[in-house]
Amino acid sequence: MGDVFYRFEEELKEQSNVNNRYFLHGVLKHYYGEELIFARDKVSKASCEIMSTNKILENFLMDQGVPVEKERIREQFPGWTEVMIVNSEVVNKNIISWGNGGLTCAKLIEITETDKKEFHNAIEAELEELNGYCTAMLIYKKLQLKMNSFYKKNRIKNYVNLFYVLEHLFEDIYYFRMPHILKEKQDKQFTTIDIIIKTIEDRK
Repeated sequence: MGDVFYRFEEELKEQSNVNNRYFLHGVLKHYYGEELIFARDKVSKASCEIMSTNKILENFLMDQGVPVEKERIREQFPGWTEVMIVNSEVVNKNIISWGNGGLTCAKLIEITETDKKEFHNAIEAELEELNGYCTAMLIYKKLQLKMNSFYKKNRIKNYVNLFYVLEHLFEDIYYFRMPHILKEKQDKQFTTIDIIIKTIEDRK
């Protein structure tokens, strides 16, 4: 409903006393309650399924075919709040971050089992060498030549992009916190310096 209101906001204010999305929701429900289906802040044709915000966003990202900046998402859905976008990312595993506020659809990532195995082996090797710790930057550089075609076709331009792809692929195996990839979740908050010190101590 927010999208409808913001698209026609100027006309509504000039030609009526409808001055917010909730007022518009009530007016439309009053006049078209028999023809349309109304839910909380949503309206659809009776023959259409009411989709959740996160599903709408997933479909939009899929249709774009490339990672999308949040500014573009806000332009497309002017009635959406930042919380709505963030919550969509949290509840929908097909929506993944792309760094710098961008989002993409996981279904757009072209990856084979061989590709996945390459990344898994690279992570395991780094974790073994660094006592349960590595970073997306290390993996990005280590496989930059070997996985160059994978990087290109999936528009992975830096380790930040790769971090979110790896998190999507292996979140059930490793603990991810940008840019860190750990064998196990830490009991307390940590910094990069904490990790470096622990790695040095573990090697003694």
